[in-house]
Amino acid sequence: MNQLASNMEEQMLMNSFYEKPFQFSYSSLSRLLWSPKSFKDVYINGIREEIVADHLIKGKLIHNLILEPDSITKNYIVMPTELPAAKAKMVIDRVFAHKQQLQDDSREELDQFGGAILDIMADMNYFQNLKTDAQRLDKIITLDHQVYWSFLKMKKGKDLIDQDTLTFCTEAVNTIKSHADICELLGLHLDSMSGNIETVNEKMFYIDKFKDYPFGLKGIIDNLVIDHDKKIIYINDLKTTSKDLINFDGSIEHYDYWMQAAIYIELIKANFPSLASYTIEFNFVAIDKNYCTYAFGVSAESIIAWTERLIDTLNKAKWHYEERNYYLPFELASKKVYL
Repeated sequence: MNQLASNMEEQMLMNSFYEKPFQFSYSSLSRLLWSPKSFKDVYINGIREEIVADHLIKGKLIHNLILEPDSITKNYIVMPTELPAAKAKMVIDRVFAHKQQLQDDSREELDQFGGAILDIMADMNYFQNLKTDAQRLDKIITLDHQVYWSFLKMKKGKDLIDQDTLTFCTEAVNTIKSHADICELLGLHLDSMSGNIETVNEKMFYIDKFKDYPFGLKGIIDNLVIDHDKKIIYINDLKTTSKDLINFDGSIEHYDYWMQAAIYIELIKANFPSLASYTIEFNFVAIDKNYCTYAFGVSAESIIAWTERLIDTLNKAKWHYEERNYYLPFELASKKVYL
């Protein structure tokens, strides 16, 4: 494709993106701040890569096991072998995505895509210290990786997990359920609870247009418990962490969880206007690698501070959106930065 054709296609994709309303999620907003180019690739150019961090897979599975156990067989396939290591999985996932884009191509097996494998490995600088292409291919075309490839072909929208992941998440759920206070917080035993309480699990909420911004907000809230007698709305978000629980506060900044909390609170305010007099309480229910679990409440002072930070973040997103500038982060693209 020559440069002119490439520019025309890019402009068409940009126009198509702006023809439709857009709602920022926590993940898309975080991606825009971190790498506007990555945001453009995914949300404007439609370049999707099936690369999901291990903690996100475990988090989603724990959500389902606790809140929607009947959905497990519909959402997951358990592999008999371990999932490939992170970088090898990334290579195979990219090759599989390449295969799906091809038309009139009869190749079905992983070992038939040697050229694509080598190109992706070179792009990732993965095992480039090896002397020959044959040695590099041997790192990817293994029996276990071919099993993974076979499951990719049959998954049809489901998530692939291995037995170790299922075991960890099942134990994590059992641990969470052993804490009566957390079960009450999540509304897991409503039959034994008194009062006028309702729960909503794994539900997507939208704000089509947020305040005076040219876009909206959206998010899937893990667990919402509304106590009408106490006039309190509990927003509960489940998190897994590879760190000890005592260090979970570091994840708030590292993963921008503060932004997620602020967005969810705005979503609830907008979607439940009749409950404007209710107090909103936000909790992170975290479980670490040792199955320790704790419900971290968020103070009113933190909610105010995080809401102010969200507005500042949305102002940066507005600049990118209105300027159609997705080349550099706001701080670099909007002004000259000196060291």
